[in-house]
Amino acid sequence: LAQLPPPIDGVRDAFPGSWLTPGSGASAALAMADRWLADDPFANPSMVASRGFMLAPLLQLVSRQDLRANNREFSDQGVTVDFAGAWAAWPVRGSAGLLAYVHEPDLRSEDRAYTLGRGLVPGPAATVHSISSVRELRAGAGPSFAVGTMRVGLALEWTQLDERYDYHEDSGGPTSGDQSVDFSGGALGGQLGVHVAFGARAFPVDLGAGLRYLPRLGLDGHQVTNQFGAAGSLAVSAQRASAWEGGASGRVVLGETFKVVAAAGGRGARQWTGFGVSSGAAASWTVGGEFHDPRDPWTVRFGGGQETQAGAPEPRAGVFSVGFAWRFSRSVFDLGVLHRSVQRAAQPNSYQDHVVASLTVR
Repeated sequence: LAQLPPPIDGVRDAFPGSWLTPGSGASAALAMADRWLADDPFANPSMVASRGFMLAPLLQLVSRQDLRANNREFSDQGVTVDFAGAWAAWPVRGSAGLLAYVHEPDLRSEDRAYTLGRGLVPGPAATVHSISSVRELRAGAGPSFAVGTMRVGLALEWTQLDERYDYHEDSGGPTSGDQSVDFSGGALGGQLGVHVAFGARAFPVDLGAGLRYLPRLGLDGHQVTNQFGAAGSLAVSAQRASAWEGGASGRVVLGETFKVVAAAGGRGARQWTGFGVSSGAAASWTVGGEFHDPRDPWTVRFGGGQETQAGAPEPRAGVFSVGFAWRFSRSVFDLGVLHRSVQRAAQPNSYQDHVVASLTVR
């Protein structure tokens, strides 16, 4: 009897898939090829814990070309202003320190209105207004310390998921009216990361790797319907199964002014008990470049790659990015633009854009 509670729909929505939100402007500019390098603690908590902090707001734009192609008079919301991530670090003793961070790895907001269908069938049209909001937040803290030539970091973290879907249809059919469903839940997980630097002075190399336990989430909420004169309310309950995710990043300095960064990683499948669906295994690879002359305050970054997720309405995305940074005496301002070209079966590619600005102070 398990099924997706209306109005969640695989055509209108991306459920149960998700695309990762970059946590900083530098990471967005490199297509997240630096994700496990411990430049920030969001996927590798072995970051050097010198005193400092980082704040990163973002702008997000989701452009659903598949819905636009199959419906008339289509309009959607403009840019959404939100929060990408933040961290703070405190040195404790010697090379050891403490880190605290918050990151929104899954963030998606859509507000769409259109006339249903392509207008090939005569008769009165149905107008639709559909809103969806997905927000997954991780907040964690833990130590970072040196073990010989390697750094190790541990973090205990809280994962909180909140989703809401609203659907309004104005027509003469039985689905005319309002439907909505929301659910939320949280649980405790954790992550482990390592970082090592080696190589000759002419070509130094940084390597980082991280492993995260994504906890099982118990989700509770409500489903409300008011269609064709009949109203009702039901409790919604589901569980998202636990999983592991991890990966590795590497950075090599080629000459005095150019660095190459690359990453590969993945996440295991997660069953949504009670909803009758699963978010399949996910994988990604990205490569980025960074040009910086030590005599200048500015840096240029770029990147690209591909992401996949099995069993999701959006199974594949191409990733492209570009960004700029400016260094001040004690701070760095980073601006990155990450663009995704998202595939849907037999439909035009949709687009998802993140513009992330971050300020790091040390």
